[in-house]
Amino acid sequence: MGSKKFNKEFHFSNLIFVISFFLLALFSFNFPNSNYLIFSDNGADSMKIQLGRKLFYDPILSKNKTISCNSCHKQEFAFADTVRFNRGWNGKLLRKNTISLSNLINNEFFLWDGSLKELGKTIFRPIKDSIEMGNSVESLISSLNQSPDYPGLFRKSFGARGIDSSMVVEVMVAFLKSLKSEKSFFKLRMDSIIKASPEGMAKKISQENFPSKIINVLTLCEKCHSGSISYGGSQLKNNGLDFDYGEKKAPENEKLTDSGTLFKVPSLNNVALNAPYMHDGRFNTLEDVVEYYNSGIKLKKFLSEELKINGEPIRLNLDNEEKKMIVDFLKSLTDTNFIKNPDFGKP
Repeated sequence: MGSKKFNKEFHFSNLIFVISFFLLALFSFNFPNSNYLIFSDNGADSMKIQLGRKLFYDPILSKNKTISCNSCHKQEFAFADTVRFNRGWNGKLLRKNTISLSNLINNEFFLWDGSLKELGKTIFRPIKDSIEMGNSVESLISSLNQSPDYPGLFRKSFGARGIDSSMVVEVMVAFLKSLKSEKSFFKLRMDSIIKASPEGMAKKISQENFPSKIINVLTLCEKCHSGSISYGGSQLKNNGLDFDYGEKKAPENEKLTDSGTLFKVPSLNNVALNAPYMHDGRFNTLEDVVEYYNSGIKLKKFLSEELKINGEPIRLNLDNEEKKMIVDFLKSLTDTNFIKNPDFGKP
């Protein structure tokens, strides 16, 4: 089938079908001992999750009681935001774009610089940050113990009088781990494919002509945005941006970026909901992001190898319709159930 004829007859749902089948094979290879959905048990009871949820939305966490986690991480934007930089407790702009929160249970790195590898260690980082919430652990614990409702709620959850920092970490982590996004168009399509017979899938694929170029591009994306449900969160990379804001030093056995920094590869889940993009919010649209990877990557001394061919920045050479296919695929990772789930909303 010629390219012009293909452009007229191509259906996005069919592209998703073949991409889903192909990526399923990739995930099976990368995770041979896992099911497609690799969430482990949260291990937290409902009461602790609800208590963590209450704290997430409560400005009591900040120094002047004006900023909550939800001030930056808004549910309608997949627990991110749509501004380049949010503002902290004293009105100052934060240093990085707000990263989305979902499916954190399988992330290996946290924060843009990837400096923390345990979710529990992230809880007090924004609370103590002088620009974000400007509080101290001691002051927060004192406020919680003196509040009219938190002592009773923590006692019901833990069976002990008094609130300490470990309890705060436990309930906040319980809520954050509960933020599972599992019903995007792509995920539901994948589920339908898993239920189909291998014979049926083979027959369907044999009846269609699909652009191998698009499959190859998405395979390239998967090298960094890996993970069978998170599509990111497990690697630190340099994507060749012309300036850096990271702090994470690469291990000695890995190549450093020009400034000696790496960034966490973010999840692509619900990516269409939380522009602008990158750690500094420099790209306003998904189209801008795709064009960057298509033609804008600059040769950096320590550009990640996945983005180089023969020592030069990769060029995808996508035409306008092919770029639209990639953007449409990214939009298919949107989970409207996640952003409307009342269990994740403000109590």
